[in-house]
Amino acid sequence: MFFIAIYQHLLLWSLTLPIFAITQISNIDNSISTQLFRLATNLAFLLFLYCEHLADEQQFEFQQFKHQKIGNRNDFKKEDLKNGFLTAGVFEFSRHLNFFGEQMIWW
Repeated sequence: MFFIAIYQHLLLWSLTLPIFAITQISNIDNSISTQLFRLATNLAFLLFLYCEHLADEQQFEFQQFKHQKIGNRNDFKKEDLKNGFLTAGVFEFSRHLNFFGEQMIWW
């Protein structure tokens, strides 16, 4: 309970507190370059969030189908079911796209 419920929240709070302070100070500057930077970072955040969500959703559907044989899915390759891991969809490009998306969000 201490590690998950308390320690991790305090750690995340301590990591994000300096960024919060910087954003409060930079709210004074409303130049066009600052506004474009904020727009670009917000769009990047949404892109990586969608990337993580899409990869997690595809992996979840594959695991549900693999273990419980839910429905009649023709979009999963027989080799994937035999090997036990997904190589179609976004996993065709990277095996760890969900982790990449999450790390880019934190970065």
